Amino acid sequence: MDDPLTAQPAARRTSDISAGAVLATGAALCLSLSALRNTLAHSSDAGATTLIAQLDASLGASEDVMIAALPSATQERDRRAELVESLMPDSIPQPVELLQARRSAAMRRDLLTQFGYFSAEELADMHGSTAKNRYALAARWQREEKVLGVPRGARTVYPAFQFDSDGRPLPIIATVLDALPTVAMSAWAVALWWCANNAYLPGQARPVELLGSRDEQEILSAARRLSEPEPL
Repeated sequence: MDDPLTAQPAARRTSDISAGAVLATGAALCLSLSALRNTLAHSSDAGATTLIAQLDASLGASEDVMIAALPSATQERDRRAELVESLMPDSIPQPVELLQARRSAAMRRDLLTQFGYFSAEELADMHGSTAKNRYALAARWQREEKVLGVPRGARTVYPAFQFDSDGRPLPIIATVLDALPTVAMSAWAVALWWCANNAYLPGQARPVELLGSRDEQEILSAARRLSEPEPL
């Protein structure tokens, strides 16, 4: 039984060859035919004139094939260029932006690794919530600014330093959040403020380190200083 591939008409098989391949093959053929014609032109053989005429006809036919393939080759090149362009991102970050992004990601990772965090479902379970919406309790605390939630992927998590051993929000958290300029800060900026050394605290301590200590109220003072307008 004939192979269905080899049984296809020659014209159909030829159409599968890319225009670029046609151009490359045609160019090589033209060079070979031109070299042969030049050799015959210097020959004294009586049949050389006839062969030269045949070569000229072949060269003309090859050039016609190449000219016919040229628009297709251009279209193919343009199509590939458009495909590559479509796969490029709309914007490519500059090296300094990548460096800043890596640093920010590392700081966020370190915060959650060092202090841990709760999910909304975990907080609901800790407080025996029977609400069908397992996010309701944490969402209400966040809405009332009793706790701080930060995005982690598609979810919101709650850094654990805000809670006592029973999972209840520390009272100082709401007081400090109220004093901070949270409108002008992202959730992560607020969270990182708690975990960064602060020049307004004793020994340039981190606010999180003073939670539950006798200097806890100093955190509120530092938060208020951040909200004060800078002198001109």
